[in-house]
Amino acid sequence: MTSQAGFVVAPALDVLEGRCVRLREGVRQQITVEGGDPVEAARRFAAEGARLLHLVDLDGAFAGVPTPGLVERVAVASAVPVQVGGGLRTLEAVEAALGAGAARALVGTAAVSPDFLAQAARFGERLVVAIDAIDGRSPSAAGPRPPS
Repeated sequence: MTSQAGFVVAPALDVLEGRCVRLREGVRQQITVEGGDPVEAARRFAAEGARLLHLVDLDGAFAGVPTPGLVERVAVASAVPVQVGGGLRTLEAVEAALGAGAARALVGTAAVSPDFLAQAARFGERLVVAIDAIDGRSPSAAGPRPPS
């Protein structure tokens, strides 16, 4: 799952209520694709040659705290590096995700705090800042997307 241009394509495992899903415009109630067990999906992607998995803990993102055990289950099952985001809003949550086996931790909401980022710099390249925007604004501030 790599490209000739030298970048890595990372399959995404968006997990809500214990199963892989796709949400329409990030709205919890608008599941467009329902997949199976994230551990099985991680194993399948690894067997198909994935070099990195992108795990999104949607329950964690909506609740503001990570889902206990999710990172560890997926990281152990996949046997490839896993980057994880969703609910990582404290230094302790980032440290726990990395300690549970994540190769990288993605923060979004917490990254608006310069104090948080200054302290989180200790994680080095294992910390990724993810910024979601529509028309230069956060998706929640931008309102609903126009139909495609």
